[in-house]
Parts: sequence; C-alpha cells; structure tokens
Amino acid sequence: MVSVLSSTASGNSTALALLKGSAKSAAAATKQSAASQILSSISDVRPDPLKQAEDQITSILLQNGGRFIVGGVFSNITGTDKDDVIRAGPNSSVNAGAGDDDISGSFLMNINGGAGNDRISVGSGSTVDGGDGDDTLFIGISNTVNGGAGDDTISAGIGNTIVAGAGNDKITIGGNQANLGSTVKFAIGDGQDSITLLRSSSTLELGEGFTAANTKVTISDNKATISFDGNENDGISVDFFLGSALTLSFADGSTVEVKPAETAPSLVSSYGKI
Repeated sequence: MVSVLSSTASGNSTALALLKGSAKSAAAATKQSAASQILSSISDVRPDPLKQAEDQITSILLQNGGRFIVGGVFSNITGTDKDDVIRAGPNSSVNAGAGDDDISGSFLMNINGGAGNDRISVGSGSTVDGGDGDDTLFIGISNTVNGGAGDDTISAGIGNTIVAGAGNDKITIGGNQANLGSTVKFAIGDGQDSITLLRSSSTLELGEGFTAANTKVTISDNKATISFDGNENDGISVDFFLGSALTLSFADGSTVEVKPAETAPSLVSSYGKI
C-alpha cells in the first residue's frame, strides 16, 4: 500500500491509501514518475507546488521508504533519511535529511540537502547547502551556494556566490553575458576543482594562504591551470569559451586577470608577484 498525507497550516489533514502497481512496472518506473502518477490520480492532490494552498504539504510514501513531498509557497519541508523527491514552492525551506534526494525549488528558497548524493535545482535569490556527498546542483541567478564535502557538479548562471567545498568539484558558469558572471570561493583543502566559463566574466576568490607570489597560472589555448607553490593537494583548471575571462582575487585585495590569448593560437605564461 502507498500512503498519502496532505496537510495545511490550519492543521487539517487527509490520509489516503492506494494500491501499488505491479512489481514489474514499479521496478521500471523512476521515483519521480511513479509518485507523479499517483498524485495525478487523486483529484484533491496537486503535484505542482504553485497549485497547492499556501503552506500546504502533500507527502506520499514511496516503495523505497522515502517520500514524494510537494509543498506550496511558504512551506517548511522536512525529508526522511531515505531517497526523497521534493518539490517546493517559492519562499520555502527544505531540510531533506540523509539519502539521495531530488529537490526542485523556485526562488527565495532555503535548501539543505543533507548527507547523500543529492540533485538540487533552484531559480533565484536562494541559499543552497548540498551537504556531504557527490551532489549535482543546478543554480539560476543571484544565489548563495555551498556544495559541501564531496565531488560536486555545479551548473550556475550569473550573480551567484559559490563555495564548492572539499572534494574534486566541477563548476560551470554561463549566462550568455560576457561582462557578467559569478564568484567562486576556493580555500586551502578544497581539492582539485575544474571551472568551465561559457561567455562569462567571473571571479575566483582565493582564501587565506594563497597569494600572488605562490600562485602560478599556466595558459595553453583556451585552458588555464592554476597551481600553488608548496601545495600539491589543491589546484584549479579553467576552460574559457566565447570570450570568457576570470579574475583572481586574493585575501590582501590584489587581483590578476586571467584570459586566453586572442592573437596567438597557443600561449604558456605564468603570473608571479604583482
């Protein structure tokens, strides 16, 4: 049996029970599609967060022990320690808990993925913490993001502040505006990260311990490799596309612009002291 619980801020709630499909069809369906089919079969349950009442939360128990949770605007959603599927409306707060969660938000969100390999997407004006695990984050514009520990994959638009955290992370920044971008913060112990810039002028803020004197940038074609003297554990590779550029910003306030050569097909150079 599958249980469904729908609750609102007023305290009213309804519980429904539905028969599962066959074992064969359940195995073939994904968590999200199976839960969506169940929701759509119930006349008074709406899988679209924007069609839910304010602060209304609908929760379906999935076969794996996790839940499919849909919250309206201003919802406060708490997940389980299993693999949850969460859809939240604007101005909502999500604490997904442990498990490999799939979380989709809107704008003005506060999302904590918790431990596990989470998949999180938001629009704008949100705060996202991926938590421990190899997370996949899709970030719109003007968000604050912390990937947490693990090998994260982060795709972002413009105006974001991104802390990828410890692990070998992959960050892509786009937005189709060559004079705008996002800010990536990198600290000692963050590991070997890669950044791809797609028509973006972004900033890499290097934390305490990184200086212009101990930072080496090697440029070849459209790729820059950033390494640090006396530190073999940390490093960053940057791929530039469509006229992109990167500004290195150090804790002492000094900056260096990194951009592939436009005249020569290949260039190898290094920045030392400013």
